Amino acid sequence: MAFRFQRRIKIAPGLRLNISKGGVSVSAGPRGASVTAGKRGLFASVGLPGTGLSYRQRLFASDNSHQSNIRAASTQTTTVRFTADEDGNCSLIRADGSLLSDAEVKIVRRQHGDTIRQALEELCNSRNELLAELGQFHLSTPEPTTAPQYERQPFPSAQPHLTTVQKVLALIWPPFNRRQEQLHQQWRQGNQAWEAAEQHRHETETRLVFTSTTAIEETLSRYLSEIDWPKSPDISFDLGTNISTIALDLQLPNEDEMPDKEWTLPTRQYRLTPKALSATKRRQLYRDYVHAIAFRVVGEVFARLPTIEFVSISGYRERTNPATGGLEDEYILSALTTRKRWSEIELSKLRSIEPTESMQLFELRRNMTGTGVFKPIVPFAAGELEAFQSSQSNAV
Repeated sequence: MAFRFQRRIKIAPGLRLNISKGGVSVSAGPRGASVTAGKRGLFASVGLPGTGLSYRQRLFASDNSHQSNIRAASTQTTTVRFTADEDGNCSLIRADGSLLSDAEVKIVRRQHGDTIRQALEELCNSRNELLAELGQFHLSTPEPTTAPQYERQPFPSAQPHLTTVQKVLALIWPPFNRRQEQLHQQWRQGNQAWEAAEQHRHETETRLVFTSTTAIEETLSRYLSEIDWPKSPDISFDLGTNISTIALDLQLPNEDEMPDKEWTLPTRQYRLTPKALSATKRRQLYRDYVHAIAFRVVGEVFARLPTIEFVSISGYRERTNPATGGLEDEYILSALTTRKRWSEIELSKLRSIEPTESMQLFELRRNMTGTGVFKPIVPFAAGELEAFQSSQSNAV
């Protein structure tokens, strides 16, 4: 059984799967809130971390009694931003980066303290979300299947429609009419391209994935890129020529990339208070996340790739060699499993499953203490995966 070297595949804007030593990477925008002042009044906007969504709430109208306050707060800009630094200290700043004066801050807090507190609570929760997500990342692991189900994704942009006023305007003003026709044409072209892509995806995921290595690569790449990773790993894989075997390597984060604090919101203060996590707690978080990553990736393979029967998965992290000062790979986890063994795990009871324990159901190499201190191991090599496949096939 030979393994094929796979090429680098671009899977989404800003995301890449490097089939040699790169991988999936996910980036997110800044978390927090903003306060915007304008002709119609002062508004607060609070982002919902991890969703790309936000809500906007009017704070007060722009009447004569408040005009001087808004003008003082905006000072030749239209936006006042609400920020919180890594220590939890919160500030109101203008778009040009300058801080509001103490008097301006008091005005905003006095008039709109409840909205700011709500924004602070959202921010506090978002900073603590990662702590909960790390050890529960496996909860979205899909069920294994040999009959993949295609779910059509609708075109994300609604077809433009003109209001009655716009229709009249289009009749009497040719430039406006041409612009509307151009927008409709762009929508139609985008919709056609989307439908073509969906048709390709349907063909790829329901038929070609049974026979084509390219379809297998494309399908796995797509689903890995769509995962909302708390701390995104780099993933590479090699596919066996008989498309029943896959070997995956995960470049894991290091322990120092785990959260080092949790946050609370004091009752009468406009700031967040950090509490340092113990070294033991951080190691436990790291232990849980490392195993949850491996568990989830194996689950994605057996759910999306119906021909795969044998999986090798190994996780490594980069360490500095004290002798040379250079970076080198340090493997801390390696496992071999089969679709049959994986199907023995009752994924309908994911909340009762501990990936750290589940990995022991496989052929496992791991040198770890109970609190999550890992020591280097030698991962399973391609020849060992081949021997494992042969022994399992003979056993059947």
